[in-house]
Amino acid sequence: MDSKLKWIRLPYSKLFTLNQLLGIFMCLVVWIYYQWTWNCQSDVADSRNQTQTPLVRNQQNVSWIPNNHPAGTFATVKLLIPDILPESVEKVISLDCDMLFNDDIRNLWDHFSHFKHDQIIGAATEQSPESPYKSRNLTSGVNAGVLLLHLRRMRQSDWHSLWKRALSVLLADTGMLIDGEQGIISEVVRINPSLYYLLPCQWNVQLWRLDGSKYCPVYWLDRLAKMQLYRERKLAKAESKLPSLVHCNKHQKPTLLGQEPIRNSNLSSTEEFLDNQQLVRRFKESFHWFRKLDRACLE
Repeated sequence: MDSKLKWIRLPYSKLFTLNQLLGIFMCLVVWIYYQWTWNCQSDVADSRNQTQTPLVRNQQNVSWIPNNHPAGTFATVKLLIPDILPESVEKVISLDCDMLFNDDIRNLWDHFSHFKHDQIIGAATEQSPESPYKSRNLTSGVNAGVLLLHLRRMRQSDWHSLWKRALSVLLADTGMLIDGEQGIISEVVRINPSLYYLLPCQWNVQLWRLDGSKYCPVYWLDRLAKMQLYRERKLAKAESKLPSLVHCNKHQKPTLLGQEPIRNSNLSSTEEFLDNQQLVRRFKESFHWFRKLDRACLE
């Protein structure tokens, strides 16, 4: 095992956050996944040299964009990740914070190996009737909650020009950003489809739309149910219908979804596809379970 681990590239996480949230995120350091490295950086200036942090400095570079999206300017900083991170970082996964993993993040990272030579962005689409999982088009746009960014190729392809051209098209049409940075990325993909890698929808199962579950049907088994399938040699077949990541992209975020529901064991053991309400319930069950989890379990 020791020799094998020498060849595994273990995760490194960098968090850019508002200063008032820094203390909360520092608690993540207590969660020590094996050799997982965290780096947290707030939005306040360095008092020793009076320099601004990358978050504030780059926010100023996009604050001029007319934007009425609820996430505001900070979300558009995502467009500048190739500038924020050093050139030594060639690939990165960008994640929103309103999601739960149901799979190893390394399996998500492995999708970089499926990129064609000219693809620079991997993302699932918005789950809607226009989803390309049903028809091979991109009219629904991508969902920017989970992004696989090949930074080296983005820099080589003059990413600045790509997204600014897309922004010009959007502003000429609507006068402002309606969907935030997601709208810009979707427009880049529409103009340059060869740059886009279609991430399987199981890596971004979205809860915002009542009929969204129809466009990425999944069932959400717990560990015991998966172990039973493994014993029956059915797990490999079932895994393609399990959500790898569930995204609570609703206006009501996890902390506002109400009290912890009484656990419904049927939802975590059934091999029938769940509808939106059932997925939201499973999300709430899992979210509250993690909140109650003793930190000692993670040490």
